[in-house]
Amino acid sequence: MHQIIQSILLVAIAAELALLLLFHRTGAAIEVVIFVIARKMVTPGITGLELLLGATALAGLIIVRFYYLPIQSRQGMPLRARNEELESWSTPNSS
Repeated sequence: MHQIIQSILLVAIAAELALLLLFHRTGAAIEVVIFVIARKMVTPGITGLELLLGATALAGLIIVRFYYLPIQSRQGMPLRARNEELESWSTPNSS
């Protein structure tokens, strides 16, 4: 079971790393670190102290990601592009 979870997390790490390289988002960098810590935490030989430190690090990274990163960095789309997309949905079509 641990091997399956570790394999899934390894794929998630690779996907997030690819997104980081493609889009250069700060949020993607933090997500990669979150997945790396989560993968380390599911190894069978982890001690209680390592588990506590990992949980603390995950909590800290999630707080940083949601409260201290700009909105456009979290969602991967520049704020101006999102606003234009929202405006296009809210204005009626003239056709």
